[in-house]
Amino acid sequence: VKNWISRVVFRMVGAYQKLSQSRLIRSVTKDRNAAKASVQKMLEWDFQRLVMAHGRIVEEDAKARTAKALHWMLK
Repeated sequence: VKNWISRVVFRMVGAYQKLSQSRLIRSVTKDRNAAKASVQKMLEWDFQRLVMAHGRIVEEDAKARTAKALHWMLK
């Protein structure tokens, strides 16, 4: 992250330089059952790569790393 403000914000929400969802998203997710169903369906897809709007492209173990990043939705 080139902009220092972005670095500070990403650190504050727990998403700096790692594959994770921010604490902000966790706190505003109202329907946990719907979130869980969405993640379960997404993890049924056949994918090997994850390309996000920010951060590095995940080329290895994309599905496992996605599941780990979204583990809180699967509880």
